[in-house]
Amino acid sequence: MRSPSGLHSHRPQPSTAAARFSLALLSCVGLRRKAKAGHPVEQSTPGGAPDSIGSPERWASHRAAVYERGDTMICEALARGEPVTVVMFEQADLPELHALFGSAAARAVASAFGARLRQLAGSGGAAVRSEGNTWTVVLPGHGAERALAAVRRVLGPGLATEVEVEGEEIVLVPRMAMHTVGAQAWPMLHIYREMRGKIDRAHALELRRQEYLRRERESHSRPAPLVRATAPAPAMPRRARAASPSPAASAIPAA
Repeated sequence: MRSPSGLHSHRPQPSTAAARFSLALLSCVGLRRKAKAGHPVEQSTPGGAPDSIGSPERWASHRAAVYERGDTMICEALARGEPVTVVMFEQADLPELHALFGSAAARAVASAFGARLRQLAGSGGAAVRSEGNTWTVVLPGHGAERALAAVRRVLGPGLATEVEVEGEEIVLVPRMAMHTVGAQAWPMLHIYREMRGKIDRAHALELRRQEYLRRERESHSRPAPLVRATAPAPAMPRRARAASPSPAASAIPAA
């Protein structure tokens, strides 16, 4: 079919669009049932570093908002035939920053990082601080590659956030996990737990790697044990060596 401008129109047939919408609707009905049953389970921070700012009840309510908004965005995107990518960021160094420079500095860093994530989400997505050190971003219409490109464009290739605190430049690099929803709806609660688990497992692996390297350095820097050398045999004086006959000469009978 040609449009008035002479270009081919690729608009899907009504039957195809209706079937796609019906499939998405059925998937989302099941999604909402699973989510409704799963939301009351979340009462406290599920993992990661301890909260440095705010109470556990505050973050539990933030996560409930993430689950509800995420489920809605996933259903709407599936109805349009678009993917959705959810990205989790954890600023694990935030508690140390809070301990060294105080709550005002930690809030300033968190605010600066949150502003960049809201820029990443844009008007069509959502960026929520879901734990004391963790943010969750929902990107409707983004597959995995497009979402990663957007993250690098906004946060930079190294994902670093630089903030000046009390005359010192503080650089924080977050841990990150991603999950892309394609043709089938996943409850946001399940997605959140999966990403939380990925970050926690990566952190545990990094701790084991650092411990291994520390032990390797200690084993190479440890001084070797002293070994007592055996005393060499006393040397014979040169004159005595010349006077003493060799074994071959002593075997010859005297004339």
